Formats: sequence, structure tokens, C-alpha cells
Amino acid sequence: AGLPLKYTTGLRAGTYRESVTLSRSGAKDKPITFAAYKSEKAILDGYKSLDYGIQTQYQNPDSKASDIVLNGFTIQNYTANAIALWSVNNRWTLENLTLLNNNDFAILVSNSDGLKMRNVIMQNNVGGFSCSPILPANGEGCTNLYIGDSKAMDNGREDNTGVDAFAVEKGDTILVERSLAAGGPGDGFDFKSNRTTLSQVIAYNTRNNIKLWGKESKLINALAYDAKADANV
Repeated sequence: AGLPLKYTTGLRAGTYRESVTLSRSGAKDKPITFAAYKSEKAILDGYKSLDYGIQTQYQNPDSKASDIVLNGFTIQNYTANAIALWSVNNRWTLENLTLLNNNDFAILVSNSDGLKMRNVIMQNNVGGFSCSPILPANGEGCTNLYIGDSKAMDNGREDNTGVDAFAVEKGDTILVERSLAAGGPGDGFDFKSNRTTLSQVIAYNTRNNIKLWGKESKLINALAYDAKADANV
């Protein structure tokens, strides 16, 4: 009683064997928030038997779950993706997440405008963060994307054309700052989007550490070393 609302709701500490599909949206100024209670450690665990940690409906082309916040979870041991946004899912916020040991991407995004990702750790998954239009396949990809203070480490179990730490196949107006890509057989930061800025990023021990393909893109105050293949940048 008397506590702020943000402390009166949330998932309590514990390990939950759950696979969650979201099909409803919040509003631009009132997102639906799924959060761990205070700073308690809430774990979603697939126990190597459940497919997805948290996903949206696989339905084309409608946006079925936009304006969603995920905050404070560990998501681990799923046979596919930890988080999968299949269609057009806008204005998601992913923050204070740890995504471990999942048998596909830690985060898979189809088409999303305004997605924000802060303080996310992705480690020992088959892939890190990936954005590529799925439903619809001719969609805009990731636009107005922000990634900050996040790490993708030792993701990937394939050869040197394996999936990347951070990859955007299509998009526009993207800022990535203070983030790390390290280890794994794929590339570190691989962005085919236009108007992409990578600022204060670090990449090492990946296939090609930093790749910027799009128009009007910038690399600022970055460190890249020990690329396994063609180039650090």
C-alpha cells in the first residue's frame, strides 16, 4: 500500500516455464508493460523444450501487438527465439533483459517503427539481434530504431557465414551507441539500413567487425580489432 504503481505490479522472483504470445496493443502514450517486480530476478525458461519465450502472432500484415514494454527478465533455453516480433509491431521497448542459450536469435524483428532497446545482454544464442522484413516481406524493416548500452557476445554456432551479433537487413534512421559485439562466427555490426549512426561501439573477434552499407551512415568514436575475415571496418 502506498507504493508507486510501477512497484505494485510485476512478475515476482522465480523461474517460469512459459511461452507467451502477445496479440493486443497498448497506446502510444500508455504502453502495456511486462516487468519484473522491483529488482527481483524473474526468469522465463524454455527448458530446451518450448519454442519461443515471447512472440507476437504470426499474422500478415496487421500490427497485432504494438506499444509494448519488456523490462527486467532473463529469457533462456528456448528451442527457437527468445523474443520474436513477426509482423508489424511498433514502438516496443526492450530494456534490462538478459537473453541466454536460445537456439535461434535472441531478438528477431520483422517490421517495427520506433523500437528502443537499452541494456540488453545477448549471449550464447544462435544469433543476436536481427531485423529483416518477414510479414510483409516488402515492409520497411526497422525505422527509427535505437539501441543503447547493449552487448551481443559469443552468439552463433555455424560457419563463418553464420548469423551476426547485430544485423539490420532493411531500415532507416538508426542510432546504436555504447554497445558491444564480440565473438561468434558471423559479423559484429552489419547494417544495410540508410541513415545509420554507430557511436562509441566496440567490435572484436567477429567475422567482419563493422559493416555499414546504407546511405548517409556514420561511424563515430568506434573501436574494432581482431576481425576473423576481411576487415575490421
